[in-house]
Amino acid sequence: MSLLNVVKIGGAVIENPIALEEFLDSFVSLQGPKILVHGGGRSFNKLACKLSIPINVIDGRRITSKADLELAAMIYRGKINIDLVSNLSARNIASVGLSGADGNIILATKRTVKTIDYGYVGDVLKINTSWIYDLLYKWRFCPIICALAHDQKGQILNINADTIARELACALSHEPQCIKRNVKVRLIFSFEKRGVLYDASNDDSLIEQINQAKYQELIKEKKLSQGILPKIHNGFEAMKQGIDSVLIGNLAEFTKTKKGTVITP
Repeated sequence: MSLLNVVKIGGAVIENPIALEEFLDSFVSLQGPKILVHGGGRSFNKLACKLSIPINVIDGRRITSKADLELAAMIYRGKINIDLVSNLSARNIASVGLSGADGNIILATKRTVKTIDYGYVGDVLKINTSWIYDLLYKWRFCPIICALAHDQKGQILNINADTIARELACALSHEPQCIKRNVKVRLIFSFEKRGVLYDASNDDSLIEQINQAKYQELIKEKKLSQGILPKIHNGFEAMKQGIDSVLIGNLAEFTKTKKGTVITP
């Protein structure tokens, strides 16, 4: 049995040079093949404010206008992606920066308008797992994947990075070559906090395990911030689809103390 880690890095960690260095050192220390997924919402918001582009987020999900999409492509596939690749290359990790459009890795469709029009936001249709498998196991590369996909008609689409990480992890857990090699997939949502907290301002209020009942209780008590909701939701969705383990927390601290929030069935 071997372990494949799919790790999503949070925007606050990307924005903090010290936290980023600690994260990257911890990421490198993970044994075996690994994938890094990133968005860049905080960097996006800063530049959007400078350019007077309105920011619209509902329940932790960004409404993406055409201007937003152009900005996301510049930041996600541009600066952030190449910075992560170069920093990992400096740590002797052979990395390749990608979007979902590269190699047809992630095929998506524009989200259907129901009660909310999310604009140029996509929902994942298909993951090209065979190509990712070759990157990981044949060519020994570490893919650094930003949260942009495409519809195979020339349209780039913005997708929540937590969702991208989940979809990648779930698809790879069902990839025939991974099954043949008995590869177990672990999904890690790494951000600036120790994990899911009862009180977002108190790092000592860590919730070490969350099941569905606990999740509903926290929602009812309004204990969860908008930013943490997609992580927990995607964690449960991943468990339903057969992922072996899901962790929400700070990768650097988890590496040292094994403390974080574990999603349980």
